[in-house]
Amino acid sequence: MMKNYIVICLILCSAWVKGQEPLRKNIPGTKCTMEIKEGFVAAKRFNGFENLKGGAAVIVSVLPSPIEKNKTAFSQEEMKRRGMTYVSNSEPDLGGLQTSLYEVTQMNKEVKFRKYILIFGDTAKTIMINCGAPDSNSKLCGEVKAMALSVKYEPFTRIGFFSELSDRLRYD
Repeated sequence: MMKNYIVICLILCSAWVKGQEPLRKNIPGTKCTMEIKEGFVAAKRFNGFENLKGGAAVIVSVLPSPIEKNKTAFSQEEMKRRGMTYVSNSEPDLGGLQTSLYEVTQMNKEVKFRKYILIFGDTAKTIMINCGAPDSNSKLCGEVKAMALSVKYEPFTRIGFFSELSDRLRYD
């Protein structure tokens, strides 16, 4: 009887601990990690993560140009020209990197999407994390925003084919 209680206690404790630790994954092609919310998996068609059931995506791009140059593409006029409606912007702290987080809405066919576009970098390159979810799903919109804000710069992370391949094999 005591064994049963111990086994049940271990199962419950392991489930509790698992629920407490968000899954942190390397963002492919970068020296950054991000907390991945439940329901998101590594995308097969683009660099990033997706929630197929909810229709959300986190697309990661590395641009070989300075962040200051790339910030000009996020003026309210430029966003409007690209079919986006500006909502807000902020400069979250990501460990000393220059950052900007833009919140916009955009129609895709007949669905309105809420996007959180995080850009950060230095004088050599810019990393852009474009997170989006249907605007009607506020919970999912909150999750993609939280994922963007969970980014941490890890300067000693290896970048390359084999490190990314091992991440994909480990998490897929």
